[in-house]
Amino acid sequence: MREIRRAGPEHYTVLMGLVEKLFSKAPCPYPLSQALRALSNALVPNPLSAVFLAFEDGTPVGYVWVEALDNGTAWVHHAYSERVWVGRALLEELIRFAKSRGCHKLGGITHRDSSFVKAMIRRYGARLEGYLLSREV
Repeated sequence: MREIRRAGPEHYTVLMGLVEKLFSKAPCPYPLSQALRALSNALVPNPLSAVFLAFEDGTPVGYVWVEALDNGTAWVHHAYSERVWVGRALLEELIRFAKSRGCHKLGGITHRDSSFVKAMIRRYGARLEGYLLSREV
């Protein structure tokens, strides 16, 4: 069974396991301890930010952390997916979240060789300028 859930403080351990996988594949642009602290704060219920987890048969296989900014952008802080369906499902959840918060654009800093980025560009018409990825919602 495949499902996407909004994460809360009870998902901290599961999320940290996925974060370790993400940063073992792509270097963290800032101290990992800073990333983990910020992400753990994002698990506290907040109407302007969310962490969504993807599960397949009860096993965590991806996550995304997003924050609605004042300028109408839903900013993607982290995204990690182990399966093709996960990236698509998380993106759809991001778009729902963004629209529900009045955002008109998704944005984030990324690595050019990310499979998530390639899928965003190929399937959803995202733009990559330098390391800034964006897409209208």
